[in-house]
Amino acid sequence: MFHPEHFICAQCGKQIANESFHLDSGKPYCAQDYKELFCVKCCSCKQVIGGGDRWLEALDKPWHADCFRCAVCGSNLENTGFYSMGTQAVCPKHA
Repeated sequence: MFHPEHFICAQCGKQIANESFHLDSGKPYCAQDYKELFCVKCCSCKQVIGGGDRWLEALDKPWHADCFRCAVCGSNLENTGFYSMGTQAVCPKHA
């Protein structure tokens, strides 16, 4: 049990007694720091990939399904063939 003023985020030190929090390895984190430190983020939009989100892993990176697009024309590459051009994905037309 903690005094409210001593229940703080392990990352930023903010008091979290009256806010939602997450635990990792027994340490409390405010919701913002937990997302930043521990949640998987889309390499394109940099937003957290949530539990109900459609996502995929390609080029050794996680992507929202809607964010996985050809680097040249912007066409969606989910469920299609794609080619790697360096660190970017391209559609067959632009390979």
